[in-house]
Amino acid sequence: MEINKLNFTRYLYNSEVAQVTLNEYFYENAGVLNMLEKYEDISYLDLSSQFFFLYREREKFIHNNSHFLNSNLQHLQSVFGLLVTYEAKLYNKDASGVFTKYELAKGEYYYPISLTDYFFPIKVNFEYEIKNINDVINYIYLFLSIEILRIINLILQRYQSSNYGKLSLMGNFQSFNDRELLLIFPFLFKNLDELKNEIKQIFEEQEFETIFDEKFEILKNKFNNILDEISHRTKYNYLKYFNFFEFRKKGLDLYDENDVVEEYLKRFNFPQKEADYYITFYRISNDFQLPNIDFLQDFDLEINIENSWLINEAFPSKFKTASTESRIKTIENSLGNLSLKSNLEIIIDTKEVIKLFDKFIDLTFSGVKQPEFKKVFSELVYFIKNENAIELPKIQKMDIEDIKYFMGFFDYFKGKIFNYKIKELKTLLLIISDQIDHFENSSIDKAHLRNFKLTKEKIRILNSTVPIEFL
Repeated sequence: MEINKLNFTRYLYNSEVAQVTLNEYFYENAGVLNMLEKYEDISYLDLSSQFFFLYREREKFIHNNSHFLNSNLQHLQSVFGLLVTYEAKLYNKDASGVFTKYELAKGEYYYPISLTDYFFPIKVNFEYEIKNINDVINYIYLFLSIEILRIINLILQRYQSSNYGKLSLMGNFQSFNDRELLLIFPFLFKNLDELKNEIKQIFEEQEFETIFDEKFEILKNKFNNILDEISHRTKYNYLKYFNFFEFRKKGLDLYDENDVVEEYLKRFNFPQKEADYYITFYRISNDFQLPNIDFLQDFDLEINIENSWLINEAFPSKFKTASTESRIKTIENSLGNLSLKSNLEIIIDTKEVIKLFDKFIDLTFSGVKQPEFKKVFSELVYFIKNENAIELPKIQKMDIEDIKYFMGFFDYFKGKIFNYKIKELKTLLLIISDQIDHFENSSIDKAHLRNFKLTKEKIRILNSTVPIEFL
């Protein structure tokens, strides 16, 4: 595919110098060109797939060019300052320029028309002039960043209110049935505390009567695994902060009627003609730098999510009533660690059953859960099989949905490798996962009857893992 036919060039000022320089850069960096071509090829995929492809490739590009990009940070942030602050405007062809103020009666002024559809990231109102190889690196970074924000905006448009000054999603239950919204949601907060507070507010706005409410369980499970899934998809243990609404709000507040900025921007204004109107448009190059970009200091901020845990800290404590807490305490007090050994009987050899657990976990879970689940179930086997073991293993990253999958697993091998009563196995799993407050959740007991059964393919693989005499 020819370079000038790629969507990648859509924000470029087309010049002979740009064409020669692009060819020179991609001759030495064919992998980057392959990545841009692949992005074209996956345009038919869903938005979240496109987003995570861009995210991974953008991070790789940043890491490979970190020294140069850091030295050009003021310029790059200035470009985003222009994008989020100065939306494209329409103005009359008879005006002397977009910055002209038309004085009316009694000192009132008429300003050029600003239309919602001309806001970034719906529209990008600049073209970038490439003069040398370094400009290509700048432009690729800008393109990848703009595309990420454009895709986020397409997802948010389904739920975002008309208030373009801030993020204002509809906080209803149904909106979080949208998997794509869930997957980009954590990228809209500059730290985990903000994210947890937002999730807590979402829970508080729902009319849940108790923590055993089915809708509460569904919503909790939606949020519970989201950071692990993001980490699995991005291959990184951090998020980036991409809330362009926040940058726009700060930018508009800072630059409202700022004559210094307006005078600066006049140097780069190349208006585009459309019928009887002109549209604000800028041609910028590597010397573009806004006078004040402090409001963009959090752009591209890394938020570490390694070993992060959202829901236990985020959902409101009001759902744990006094009677609930009292019942939980009674259950915990009546169950000493040693008495729990009899809740699950393991028939086969320790090494064989650990091998079986490991294979099931590999087939069912991903991300950080795999090693953590393997560790805790290896320790659980040791606890049950060794009469001298007194410490029951505990794990935090196991939610009710995970427990249901294990219930389906145990059900298939019941009478072959394990013996148990459903209520006793459920109690054991709830205690090691610190979820004993779900003791009365009957959906766990029936998990093996619904979507948590082992598939035929999983059964085939798992059966090949243990000696035939136990099947």
